[in-house]
Amino acid sequence: MSILIRSTSFIMPDNIIWNSLSHKKIFFSEYGDLFSNTKHLNKINIEVINIFLPDIIDYYCQESFKQKKEKKKLDKFINQITSKISKEKNKNFIICFSSYNYLNIINSAKNKEYFVNYYLPVILALILFLVIAFIWSI
Repeated sequence: MSILIRSTSFIMPDNIIWNSLSHKKIFFSEYGDLFSNTKHLNKINIEVINIFLPDIIDYYCQESFKQKKEKKKLDKFINQITSKISKEKNKNFIICFSSYNYLNIINSAKNKEYFVNYYLPVILALILFLVIAFIWSI
């Protein structure tokens, strides 16, 4: 079994954690390279795509025109991933999302305006992505 790991940020290929998967062949793409074809593509059984949201969108922006721009970027990104999954049906995909919030999530979620402007769009985008991925897998 071969695994290709892609990420929007750098993931250390020499990290000791990968030793637990030593019975599998693991390939790493260059960071930021989520969609290109690689020389190992025909050998890959599982493709892992790690998405660090701060690499893609600025989800701290408060101006509505910037939020629309950020949503368009996220929509385009989700469409590319959905397209990739639908074209490569012989492969299993694992899509991972990660974000970092400097604020206390519980306290900031109590603020309705912040929740609507920050959390709700991200949650809805992730749900939409999962629904689309599920539909394509049927």
